[in-house]
Amino acid sequence: MTREELEAALEATDELEGETLRDLSLSGAEWRKKRFEGCRFERCTLDRATLRGGVFTECELEGCDLTMLAAYDVAFRDVRFTRCKLMGVDWSLAYALGFEVAFEGCQLRYASFAGMSLRGLLMRDCVADEAVFTGADLRDACLRGSRFAGATFQETTLIGADLRDAEEVVIDPRSNTLGGTKLSLDAALRAAAFLGVEVPELEG
Repeated sequence: MTREELEAALEATDELEGETLRDLSLSGAEWRKKRFEGCRFERCTLDRATLRGGVFTECELEGCDLTMLAAYDVAFRDVRFTRCKLMGVDWSLAYALGFEVAFEGCQLRYASFAGMSLRGLLMRDCVADEAVFTGADLRDACLRGSRFAGATFQETTLIGADLRDAEEVVIDPRSNTLGGTKLSLDAALRAAAFLGVEVPELEG
């Protein structure tokens, strides 16, 4: 099916339930008030797409490219992203209507989660370089195995968060809220250094 035929088919309905969509190329698409319930997206391309006012409920996206997705007032409820490209997505544009997601093995470079409530978030084995978590609530989140090179943690709540075996984590305890936070040894040593504690292991 060509892109034009596919877009026409999607325009014909505002709701899909229990469908599996595979290998669709929808780069730059614009969807308004689309509702997807129990749908599965496999290897679909939605880079630079614009979504407005839609709802994704109990959906799975695997191997999809959503780079630079713009999702305005879109609700994500029990949605799982697996091995997806999600670079440069500003999730804070969407989450006010519901944001219950899990990320596994995803590319989240330059993503923004600023000011979001992300309690219990699963972000496992992801690459989140230069991602922004300023003002986010990551209480009890599982961020294990992910990489955070250059990521911004500022006024972030990390109580109970699990960052064991996460890589390149730099968290200043003076400007973030910690408590029961599980850090790798390297991240813990860096946090101690911010408090003026001399840590020989970091010298040289």
